[in-house]
Amino acid sequence: MGKNIMVFTLGGQSFGLEAVKVESILHQPPVKALEVGETNVIGVSEIHGKEVRVYDAYAILHLPAPANKTETVVAMNTSAQNTVAIPIDHADGIVDAQDSELNVIPEILNYVPIQYLSGVVSHNGKLILLLDPDAF
Repeated sequence: MGKNIMVFTLGGQSFGLEAVKVESILHQPPVKALEVGETNVIGVSEIHGKEVRVYDAYAILHLPAPANKTETVVAMNTSAQNTVAIPIDHADGIVDAQDSELNVIPEILNYVPIQYLSGVVSHNGKLILLLDPDAF
């Protein structure tokens, strides 16, 4: 038994989300800045009729910001039934990760704040860091 993982690139690194937690992948809607700034929040966008916080995943995950403005966001569902979004470099597709490919987070990944990760998938020789939507 395995899990379907939606894989995307962020700052040149492969990340993933359990496909059931992905609400949508879409062209970035307009982002409105918040009146009172919050750390690592770019602003809010309207996605599927809901106001959604858009987080700066590059800053949160200590990744280099893209040279060009990203045009794609992934909207993620949290366990509290909220939706949050992050800009991404590009979507790479869905992989079926077998249970044997799902691992705990190795300590070698100390450059990424561990609280934003739920695990690691090693799929076809590629290391995919799994994001935890509840951490945003």
